[in-house]
Amino acid sequence: MNYKSTTMRIDLIPEISDVPLTERPKAVPSFRSGDAPPQRMAPQPPPRFDLRAAEKAILAQYGEDSYAGLPRANPAAALALGG
Repeated sequence: MNYKSTTMRIDLIPEISDVPLTERPKAVPSFRSGDAPPQRMAPQPPPRFDLRAAEKAILAQYGEDSYAGLPRANPAAALALGG
């Protein structure tokens, strides 16, 4: 059987140091040197619940006494009534 060798000769692979500096690819920054790179952020959706608007709606619809009876530690009650 005739098998042909498929191994690569390492001495044929160019080293980085063998490539002249003028022929190496250059990194081109997309920003001016000294500036921070631009930050890409996804656009934020508008807030789903607005506590201040809910509080205003509760005061207008139910009055000050009902609003005072709501728990202050948990805004879910205010959002449920006025949101």
